[in-house]
Amino acid sequence: MCSIIKSLLVIINNNGSSIKKIIEKIKMIDPKKINIKNKKIKVWKIPVCYDLEFAPDIKAVSDLNNISIQDLIEIHLSKTYDVLSMGFLPGFMYLGKTDNRIHCERKVKPSLNIKKGSIGLALNQTCIYPTESPGGWNIIGITPIELFNLQSNSPCFSKPGDKIQFVEISKSQYVSSLKIQINQILLSYDKSYFKGLYTTIQDKGRFGYRNIGVPSSGYMDSESAETANLIINNPKDNPLIEATLIGPTLEFKKSAVICITGGEFSPTLNDIKISSYSAIEVNKGDILKINNSSIGSRCYISIQGTIISDTILEVNHFIIR
Repeated sequence: MCSIIKSLLVIINNNGSSIKKIIEKIKMIDPKKINIKNKKIKVWKIPVCYDLEFAPDIKAVSDLNNISIQDLIEIHLSKTYDVLSMGFLPGFMYLGKTDNRIHCERKVKPSLNIKKGSIGLALNQTCIYPTESPGGWNIIGITPIELFNLQSNSPCFSKPGDKIQFVEISKSQYVSSLKIQINQILLSYDKSYFKGLYTTIQDKGRFGYRNIGVPSSGYMDSESAETANLIINNPKDNPLIEATLIGPTLEFKKSAVICITGGEFSPTLNDIKISSYSAIEVNKGDILKINNSSIGSRCYISIQGTIISDTILEVNHFIIR
């Protein structure tokens, strides 16, 4: 179930159930009879630095509303905001409603690189950018808090229905908090890169996380991907390599059995053309080259056994943000 600001998206896993009966049951729900008075609501306190170095639009917004920068900060701090919805980016919270005295439109020309943790204003809402991203909100501050952590079982600490309070911190407090987080990331973070235009590990996708802004994603061509696995006796939804338009060049560190499916990428093994849609034995030191696509956009490379990668939110695929 995914809540949107004025509606609710219900995603049904239809295991033989009648969709018509499910819809009928949903229509029978009377919102007026749902008791939410005794429901415990979580209130999260988020530290914010409003220093001009991290608030490129704060002066423009204060000038627009004929108030001082300090007044704008105090007004922004004065309210407790509802988490109305999540989306746009994983962990991106739409918070409302803001005070009319700090109302502003979205930027006519969006910014290309808004910093991770930036606090934005637009219309009657405020937001926090969970990662570096383009965006059209007016940036008035920044937080050092990690808003979305894929290594956690609950990657986003908040959810729609929670409340957010902002607490002001100084520039020095922000910088010192950020250094601690960066050091932790450098000690624990490790990543390998494939070559090619856009090459990732993918599987069937993850489900049940749209409520925190994470799409199901997964491989783009399920038929080709599952065929690549089945030909070499892997489970059909085994993680595999997906290449887009221009493939990678891979050196094998040990012997393996592979299968290539999808578009026509003219694959070669040690510079000798090999067939797609068939099991291919490779040896330690062999070089597999997936060339430019002549037909189709994506190519799949399955390897017999298991590709070892981080399992994040129950699956092994990569999401482009």
